[in-house]
Amino acid sequence: MLLYVRSSLRDGAKRLGVHRFVIGIMVPAIVRLCRQIYDEKRHAVKPPASSSTRHKGYLIELLTDDDLVRYPQLVDFCLSRGVTEAVTRYLGTLPVLRRVGLWLSFAAPMDGASRLFHLDPEDFTQVRMFLNVIDIRREQGPLTFLPADVSDTALARLWRDDRKNRARKSELRRWTDEEILTRASMLPCIELVGPSGSGAFVDTSRCAHFGSRMKPGTHHLVFQAQFLRYHFPFATATNRFDRGRAGRDPVLSRLLADRPGFVCNWHDR
Repeated sequence: MLLYVRSSLRDGAKRLGVHRFVIGIMVPAIVRLCRQIYDEKRHAVKPPASSSTRHKGYLIELLTDDDLVRYPQLVDFCLSRGVTEAVTRYLGTLPVLRRVGLWLSFAAPMDGASRLFHLDPEDFTQVRMFLNVIDIRREQGPLTFLPADVSDTALARLWRDDRKNRARKSELRRWTDEEILTRASMLPCIELVGPSGSGAFVDTSRCAHFGSRMKPGTHHLVFQAQFLRYHFPFATATNRFDRGRAGRDPVLSRLLADRPGFVCNWHDR
């Protein structure tokens, strides 16, 4: 796995090796477990008959809070030393684990929602871990993003042009490819394609990104976890974790800290 984030405020995006010997041992078991969960639930999940640009039916969260209790290995992996050290080194502080999910995505219109470039709004910086549960090719709509420094430059130019043209648009909106790529460098977008077990850590608050641009009849399956700084500014969705599992461990207590937010319930969205 690689960490696609900045190593400092000035260095932009970097690829950093992350404790391969620690994470690598655990990944095969997590992939097998995610496939098992998918096999258990796949017959109850159907691709949306149709999908508007605002409809979330194309992106289905397979994990419930009960599943995280039933399969504690998933949270254990997110709390493992290799993962948390990588996230802490990047954020500069011990993070809070907010969400753990297994995302099943189907084809949808490519002109709306997360299929357009955007930034995640929970904080000014964060880390999301993505792990491909199945082999992911380009036609399956992998997460695609620009490095943080390239994103910073493109968005600064876009916002400057909006002000110049007196366009009253939200700075944190969805952006078309033309709006972003015409203002970015020639550095190509990074696509998280690869075999099952491959993955990355991405600062989705600083790297402009999109996903789920896939061909009809295809799907992709990704395990993900979200880490935020303790003092993140906005109330965000969160899973209900068993705080008692931390015991008297001060590190786990911080990672599982109860922060303001609302219960994540994708099935009602």
